[in-house]
Amino acid sequence: MVSETGGRTCIDVSYVRPKECCDLAVTALDRHVSISIQGSLTQITVFRTLIGMGVMRQSVHSISMLLEKSPCETSLRYHLAKLRMDDLEAANSAILAHGVSSVLTPGEAYTFAIDYTNDPYYGAISPDN
Repeated sequence: MVSETGGRTCIDVSYVRPKECCDLAVTALDRHVSISIQGSLTQITVFRTLIGMGVMRQSVHSISMLLEKSPCETSLRYHLAKLRMDDLEAANSAILAHGVSSVLTPGEAYTFAIDYTNDPYYGAISPDN
C-alpha cells in the first residue's frame, strides 16, 4: 500500500508470509477440531499435512512423498475417516473467525467490503446458494 502525506511517499510493507499463514490455519484447526490419535503422530502433524496437501494441490496418496514428517497415506486416511462432516460444518465459523479476536475490538465499528459473484466456478447457478 502506498500513501502520500506532506510530499513524502510512505510504503507500508505489511503481508503474511506462507509459514505464518500455515501456522495460523493449523492453530485454528487444532483449537476447534479434535482427532483422537494415539502414538507419536499428533493432530498438528495431520493438520500441517492437510494444509500442505491443499496448498501444493496434492492428493492423500502423493503428499507423504513430498513432505517430511508427514504421516503415510494409510494413517492419514484412517485419521481423516474419524472426522464427521457435521462436526466440521459446526466448527467452520469458529475456525474462520479464530484469528479475528486478536484483530477486532468488541464494541468498535468497522467497515468491510464484500465481493459477491453469482458466477460459479463449477456447475450451474443454484437458487440454494
